[in-house]
Amino acid sequence: MRKLTAAFLAFLLFLSLLVPALAEESTLLEKNAGKLQIYCINLKPVQVGAGSHGDCSLIVFPTGETMLVDSSRPEYALTILNWLRELGVTKLDYFWASHYHIDHVGSIQLLADFIPVENYLGPQFDIAYQSPDYQHFLQMKKIDEQRMREGDTLDIGDVHIEVLYPYQELQDVCDQALIDQVYNIPLPAYPEMTEEAYKHQKDNYCVKQGEMGNVFCTTFKLSYKNFSMLFTGDIHMESEQYLLDHYTADELYSTVLKVPHHFVDTSCMPAFIDTVEPWISVALGDGRWNSWGQKAIRELVMLDLVTGLDGNIEFVTDGEVLDVTYGIDERVTETIDGF
Repeated sequence: MRKLTAAFLAFLLFLSLLVPALAEESTLLEKNAGKLQIYCINLKPVQVGAGSHGDCSLIVFPTGETMLVDSSRPEYALTILNWLRELGVTKLDYFWASHYHIDHVGSIQLLADFIPVENYLGPQFDIAYQSPDYQHFLQMKKIDEQRMREGDTLDIGDVHIEVLYPYQELQDVCDQALIDQVYNIPLPAYPEMTEEAYKHQKDNYCVKQGEMGNVFCTTFKLSYKNFSMLFTGDIHMESEQYLLDHYTADELYSTVLKVPHHFVDTSCMPAFIDTVEPWISVALGDGRWNSWGQKAIRELVMLDLVTGLDGNIEFVTDGEVLDVTYGIDERVTETIDGF
């Protein structure tokens, strides 16, 4: 019995020595406290063209508050949960749903079982949002919700967020007439896409393959001192054209561009990339490139990153200097200033 007690006490002593050692290992959130931090997760390294695994990014504000922007698919909930815990996240002050496709909101209900979510932000109008499933989830978890549209703003400390899209008229009704109206716009001016190709995309891709949720997708610009980032969700080229028509180049200019729609061929008009004029672009997904977007990004952007090719991507800034860390086998950090 005495031997057992001695062994137990030795074990407790070992734990008492171990715990402080573990406590000394700071998480990334702690190491970068007081700065704006943005993390984009690579959910699974895949071959180019193998398919998107959705969007999921974490914003940590200088105040320490956190915002998860989208949550990818349900099957990645455990991966995302472990990633958040490794970063040091114990609660989500905000969850921002760009739109209600499963590859953007698929994990949030599972994540909310393990990490408290206080505020739920989503597009002003989306058919899926009205489903009993979402409403029951919000009520059961006692999560405050707010629907976002053009002109809405959110200030968290010195960080300013402004919603640029979707516009009110787009959300008044949702019927076939609206669908026709949304896509009945002048053909965007880029030579690589013919009017016939545009019509094919409109008739067969956007409407028939369930892409209407992307039409209502929120686009917001985050600004912190000299740094800015444009979050575009899955907007298509017609939404890009709206932004070009209704905002100045200064209003769209961003240090970092979250590439629309996983870089598939619905988005990334050269005119849009040229106007946003990002220093860095980051695409969340497997790295598929579309013909006109690829050329525009490579010609106009200093550093183009894709989670499926470059691993987890980290942006840390004091608003004047930006550290960008990426890489799968070997992590690289680049420091950028003067933006």
